[in-house]
Amino acid sequence: MTKSRLQELLNKCDESIPMSEEDKDWDQMLPIGKEWGSGEDLNALEEKIDIELARIIEERKDQPEIEVNIEDL
Repeated sequence: MTKSRLQELLNKCDESIPMSEEDKDWDQMLPIGKEWGSGEDLNALEEKIDIELARIIEERKDQPEIEVNIEDL
């Protein structure tokens, strides 16, 4: 794609339209492939994962524990 073509597409974007749930999920997805190549990038990814895990734990800490049957997963 040429630079001018990219600019044409960007010009057509209407940022006032809310993102769909699918687009939000895609936009917030953690990288899983070679887009993270350097050690610094991997450290940043681990930090993001730690922050997200801490958020989930905090969010769920007052909820009752549930039993999970591994065969149901």
